[in-house]
Amino acid sequence: QVIMPGPNCGAGHGRDSYCLPWEAVRALVLTTFMMTGGRLPRCHDSNASVPIGYDYYLYLEGDIEIPLATFRFWTAHVHRLHKRGYFLMTHRRDRRWEYGGGSRDVLSDCFDRDCIPSSKVALDPSHRYQMDPLDPWYVLPSRIHTACWLMTCEQFLEYASSKQWAYANAANPDRQGMRELAASGLAWHANYGHGRLLTHLKLPVYHLLPRENGYCITGHNKKAIKRNVSELERNVQRCALGIR
Repeated sequence: QVIMPGPNCGAGHGRDSYCLPWEAVRALVLTTFMMTGGRLPRCHDSNASVPIGYDYYLYLEGDIEIPLATFRFWTAHVHRLHKRGYFLMTHRRDRRWEYGGGSRDVLSDCFDRDCIPSSKVALDPSHRYQMDPLDPWYVLPSRIHTACWLMTCEQFLEYASSKQWAYANAANPDRQGMRELAASGLAWHANYGHGRLLTHLKLPVYHLLPRENGYCITGHNKKAIKRNVSELERNVQRCALGIR
């Protein structure tokens, strides 16, 4: 891991370990430019003079696991939702280990009183499900940090053409920390933001090395219990059933 003399997060952070995510983002974007002779790659274009970009681009913190089922669900729906102006995201979970063995999922970044009530549920009428009646129901999350981002080729071109990959210029309306902002991807791009960010119960990623089991330490040095995924599931089920 190397921080360049002119770090992406500013000269004052040259020895800051939280600058490393921004160095990784810059390396990904600049390497893409170098591979294409200084031009953005094309996506599904017949113009042979411009190299083709990758189908998908991913950024992960080192302790994030993306289940195969999550990736498959995301690839099945991200293109349609992107065309409609939405950025489809994962959401981060911890496996909370119980006494006597076994575990249950808790939401890694949902530990305050307003987290669940302020997360809205929305129906996608264009979504065609096969077996699960909850498939068309998406969540507009109130907490967007997932420690990773996934992008299609088209989304990555949108990202690389914007200011969001450079820390000094990136929009940050939620005042996220340096590390968290690097993992926000397109979330705060001018085309998205709150109201245009979606996740789904079938889009979990797992935080493999949480510091605490089922709770976090807040800025006031107090324990805060991470909310159980079942609370979010109940909200989605109530909307699907028309229960207020």
